[in-house]
Amino acid sequence: MKRIMLAGAAACLLAGCGKSADTPPGKAGGEAAAAAPVSSAALCKLFTAGEAAAWVGPVTGTGTGSAAMPNVATCMWNTSDYRSRLTVTVVNLADNPNASQLPLKKARGFRLVPELGEDGFVENSGGWLAGVKRGGEFVSVQIASPTATADQAIAALREVIKRRG
Repeated sequence: MKRIMLAGAAACLLAGCGKSADTPPGKAGGEAAAAAPVSSAALCKLFTAGEAAAWVGPVTGTGTGSAAMPNVATCMWNTSDYRSRLTVTVVNLADNPNASQLPLKKARGFRLVPELGEDGFVENSGGWLAGVKRGGEFVSVQIASPTATADQAIAALREVIKRRG
């Protein structure tokens, strides 16, 4: 139940819950640097099914993109039994100023990982999640699997950053 609440809190922050209607984008929590738009389709091209399988086990095919919120791109690779998944998310901070409140420092297993970059961190809320603010974006990777580790999430995030350039 605690995991669901933490995930819900993160989603609420990203969606702008509690944000005043007259707060212009990029003003809450400091001015975020402009980032180029990113699409879920572009994120889904970061890994082949075989590459994603190296992180979570055999996956059902190509990644599945989602654009549930404006300027938030997500791609997810699931195993056929849906017990494990790899999720890559990129949030444009200028258009989602509440995301600047991430990371959720009270999450289980939270620790800063400064070598990732500004506010780099790893935590475990429904799977190991590593995230960092980078170039006006919040970039994260979550590995949800019975055998996932913090180090795997950090390594996967480093790979995403490398592949995105």
